[in-house]
Amino acid sequence: MSVPVDGAAAPFLERGREFYATRQGQLKLSCGQCHDENAGRRLRGDVISSGIGAGYPAYRLEWNTLGSLHRRLRACSLGVRAEQLPLGGAEYLALELYLAHRARGMPMEAPGLRR
Repeated sequence: MSVPVDGAAAPFLERGREFYATRQGQLKLSCGQCHDENAGRRLRGDVISSGIGAGYPAYRLEWNTLGSLHRRLRACSLGVRAEQLPLGGAEYLALELYLAHRARGMPMEAPGLRR
């Protein structure tokens, strides 16, 4: 993965980084608390990923179809009991850019397969 994050993209990268670090929802969890501090551990039978969006779109067994990274982000929001933002919303777009930046140098694995 390699996405340009300089120039016009820089403020969006920073907004995505801020979203990733912000505690949200009734559980007051940030993306980083799960995907940085607990990556590889189990939550409800699933292994917590390292928070990199290189495998989307992905076929998720629980969805029984292909789904986008934005759909998965909404599911994470639901999981921490936070407001689910609209698909394609500015916050999710900024977060997607930040996740792609975190995945720099990693191979694309799309379409992925997830539980």
